[in-house]
Amino acid sequence: MTSGSLTSFVNVPNRPDRAVLPLNIEHQVHSLRRDHRIPKVYGSNPRSFDIAKFAKYHNLCAVYEWLKQHGGQAAGVDGITFSDVSNTERNAILKQIARELTEGTYCPGLTREVPVPKGTNGGTRQLAIPTLFDRVVMKALLLCLNDYWRRILSGYGRDVWLIYAIMQQAIWREQKYVLAIDDIRNCYPSAPIEQVLHTQQSYLNQPDLMSLVERIIRGQCGPHHTTGLEQGSPYSPVAMESFLHNSLDTVMTVRFPGLTQLRYVDNTTYLCRDSNEGEQILQTANEILSEAQLRLKREDGPPQDIRDPNHNRTLLGLIPNWTNGEIQLSIPESAYSDLDTGMTMTKGSPKPVMATRRTMLGWINAVGPTLTNSIAPGIVDRVSSMALQKGFREFSRSELLNTAREARKRWLNLTRRYSR
Repeated sequence: MTSGSLTSFVNVPNRPDRAVLPLNIEHQVHSLRRDHRIPKVYGSNPRSFDIAKFAKYHNLCAVYEWLKQHGGQAAGVDGITFSDVSNTERNAILKQIARELTEGTYCPGLTREVPVPKGTNGGTRQLAIPTLFDRVVMKALLLCLNDYWRRILSGYGRDVWLIYAIMQQAIWREQKYVLAIDDIRNCYPSAPIEQVLHTQQSYLNQPDLMSLVERIIRGQCGPHHTTGLEQGSPYSPVAMESFLHNSLDTVMTVRFPGLTQLRYVDNTTYLCRDSNEGEQILQTANEILSEAQLRLKREDGPPQDIRDPNHNRTLLGLIPNWTNGEIQLSIPESAYSDLDTGMTMTKGSPKPVMATRRTMLGWINAVGPTLTNSIAPGIVDRVSSMALQKGFREFSRSELLNTAREARKRWLNLTRRYSR
């Protein structure tokens, strides 16, 4: 789905009363360290990883408390949520996990499969929700390596807005206006585990660390798990990012020196001189991916020039056009359908009004780059009307407008950082 559906900002399948707001990885790390005094003792160099330091009870406890406040609240296959666990039980379980990690016997349990709507194109993807305490270990591993991954992987931690800002800056610099856009088909479910682990080994290369990474990636099935990264594991995104960085991005750089690549997870975007070059680039990307047992969808038509007034192809949820020497982003109708889906899902929440409010604010924040002073009031009115049609009358128009203005201001501040 090249559109890059906004559904992910609208609802959280494992907790329908939470809206997803863009929160970059760096903010999560610093927030966690600030709130719970997580020591920065093992994140700078994976080759100096110390399993005993990683497995310290107070580290795991700090991650547990952060997830309790900020993470998804859904239960895994065991049915246990944070509200079910007393402090005494938490302490005992985390100490047991710390022992298992130190002894090398820790292994994640089974996951709970949850179908998640893909958006306006229909279909679902399977979200595999780990148990609460397995999520603690996976998140702790991610956090301890985040500084390293951000240094090594240029695209890791980039959010959608940053992709737009970098694209605008690259167009100013290169005077290329044709976007070759495609998606990797079934990216996570098709990931070849042996190749993913080989990539991890090439970066991490520390026995205790690689042993833990492999157990987390393979999960309960162990060596029998040969295909597919589980969407739902906190560590899967960086495992996929490092794999695609090695197997696609670096190879494309060699094949097309100077090529501007704007990949966001499984959405690939290349800046090209013309449509012929764009077709060549996509064909080459597909050939490279096939060696990694992946492939592009090739369902979205030829590359297009965003200077064309009729250009209406979506990129990561919004429609980019080049007008008056800068990028202009607009909202496709599919985004409103995603919002409608999100609102429908929140009606089943224990607190539907609160869930719908978060959904609306999350959606407005996601489309912030489009919300100019002249456009924002009409967008807000349409969103309010949608809420009314769902039976919700408790929302303040002024709050929605203020959210829109603040979102637009953040976008303008970002583009100033990526000026000509």
